[in-house]
Amino acid sequence: MDVNFVTVPKIDFDFWQALPDLLKLYNYNDQFIVATGYTYSFNSSPLNHRRNRHSLRASIETAGNFLNLLSHVTGQKKNEDGRYELVGVPYSQYVKTDIDFFLLRFDTGFKAYDPQQEGSRKWAITRFNFKDNFAWHFAVGYPF
Repeated sequence: MDVNFVTVPKIDFDFWQALPDLLKLYNYNDQFIVATGYTYSFNSSPLNHRRNRHSLRASIETAGNFLNLLSHVTGQKKNEDGRYELVGVPYSQYVKTDIDFFLLRFDTGFKAYDPQQEGSRKWAITRFNFKDNFAWHFAVGYPF
């Protein structure tokens, strides 16, 4: 469980005037954030020695739902902005999810055929040469 108190001590007047009203209401006001969450992480690197490695991270976080229930049970009234408060400060209420999937690939290869050569030298696979006929490929990104 995380408990945060967010306060905005000073904002430039011109900046404040340029903001849309909804942004002012939810992002630039003092607020309590009482959140709980769960994160699942998986990484294939320590489990195997394959050349394709991947990781998955999925999380869910909720905030303010218990406080909202408590406000309803106790009959608390909303403030002039239409929000419930905890000790005189509005609290946030949300559900947030996040999913990350990442792939890391290592590939190697030998050149099999070299059309620039003549005769039997065209078949480079018969001459293992790590300097000229070998390639490393490294890819980072998503598998799609």
